[in-house]
Amino acid sequence: MAKASLSKPIGTFRKWLGYGLVILAVWVAIAIISGIQAHLNALGMDYASSLREKIFRSARSYSLFAFLTPFVIVLARRFRLTRNRWRVPLLALTLGYGVFSLAWAVLRVNFFPIRIVKTGVVVPPSLSVLKDFWTSNFEDALWMYFPIVCITYAVLYYHDSRERQLLESKLQTQLAKAQLSLLQSQLHPHFLFNTLHAISTLMSRDVGAARTMIVRLSDLLRLAMESVDVQEVTLKQELEFIDNYLEIEKTRFQDRLTVQLDIAPETLDALVPNLVLQPLVENAVRYGVAMQPGRGWVRISSRRNHAKLVIDIEDSGPGIDASSAHKEGVGLSNTRSRLAHLYGEAQTLELINQPAQGLRVSVSVPFQRAATVEGEAFYEDNYARSG
Repeated sequence: MAKASLSKPIGTFRKWLGYGLVILAVWVAIAIISGIQAHLNALGMDYASSLREKIFRSARSYSLFAFLTPFVIVLARRFRLTRNRWRVPLLALTLGYGVFSLAWAVLRVNFFPIRIVKTGVVVPPSLSVLKDFWTSNFEDALWMYFPIVCITYAVLYYHDSRERQLLESKLQTQLAKAQLSLLQSQLHPHFLFNTLHAISTLMSRDVGAARTMIVRLSDLLRLAMESVDVQEVTLKQELEFIDNYLEIEKTRFQDRLTVQLDIAPETLDALVPNLVLQPLVENAVRYGVAMQPGRGWVRISSRRNHAKLVIDIEDSGPGIDASSAHKEGVGLSNTRSRLAHLYGEAQTLELINQPAQGLRVSVSVPFQRAATVEGEAFYEDNYARSG
């Protein structure tokens, strides 16, 4: 705890030390440029001049402004001009200039000699000398005070703009995550309702099969709960979930459902949205098998197409009736929304009627690899065959 409490003062000290070094560097640069300019002007008028002396005198004069700069910065930070609040800051800045010019005059008179131009005689410090110097140079100090205030305001407004952009970006990210979580949470009850409805239908004619479905459903819900807050998983993990789901459907349809898998091994460690396949496979089973009196099939394939991962879900159903308006259900519309939130225009989801029969749903997302998984071994053990 003591170490943590000391870190903040140390960090603050380093920050202000950095600001001080920047201020010093700026005034040193101004002093050098002013000294060089004074030296060149003297040479142009055929006066004897020493560059070192000119720079020294310039640095001596500007050192007072460098010393007073932090005061102006603090004042400008404390009283910021805005559209709705400008009277008090303007008054404070005006009074601040009076203090700034007076402080500069006091330092100038007391630390650096004031000479009479014609005779070169040094005038000792006094109130009358201070008054004369302050009034005669009152406007000159403004050309130092005003730029410091303007630069301070510019830095502050830039800093505020950056903070506003970062805050907006953070809020947009949080909003996108909230929307994705909402869409994902909508899939769970939708899928659960359909599965429970299938179990209740099966209870009246095959209690054993219904019990098997309940066991499979518990396994499926366990997998879903383990990744409830995860937006992207590997294709391998997604296929494990789909495998459990298809076991439920196989119990329901028995020999009427045939599942074909053609998964490219190099795609198993690619990232996909969590539960992206389940609603698509569910639709394929529902419209490719359930609506047919005989046997039906569902085929899942994946491949890499340059920088894209392409996943196809095909079924043996009647496809989409092109003559009537097609209304998408909850699962398909949510899948579209999630893909758009995650990948923007870099994704596609297409529904394509097959030439002979059936529908092909094709999903394309950017190909992004996750951590290394046992892709080849998993492929050999699970998906190198159709079943």
